[in-house]
Amino acid sequence: MGQSPVVHRALLLPPLVALLAGCACRPATVVVDRREERTRLDSEFRGVRTDDLGRVGEVRRDRLVHEWWLRDTQGRWHLVDEETYRAAEPGRDIGVCL
Repeated sequence: MGQSPVVHRALLLPPLVALLAGCACRPATVVVDRREERTRLDSEFRGVRTDDLGRVGEVRRDRLVHEWWLRDTQGRWHLVDEETYRAAEPGRDIGVCL
C-alpha cells in the first residue's frame, strides 16, 4: 500500500535541510595577497564491470581538476571560482565565501 504525498515530503525534509545547511556561505571581503591556480588529478568513478573470471571491479577515469585559490593578507587561503580568481588583484579587496 502506498504512502501519501505528505508522508513522502516529510521523509525528504530532514535530508534536504541537512544538505542546505552544509552549503551556507558567509560572504566576506578580503584583501588579496596572492593568487594561485592549482591542478590536481582526480579519479572519477564511472561504474562497475565483471572480468572474464567473474570478479567485479570499478571502472574509473582519471581527470584533471583545476582549482583557484586566493590568500588574504592574514595568510588564510580561500577556494574561489574562476571568475573571482581572474578578477582578483594583489592589494585589492574582493568578495569571497567563508
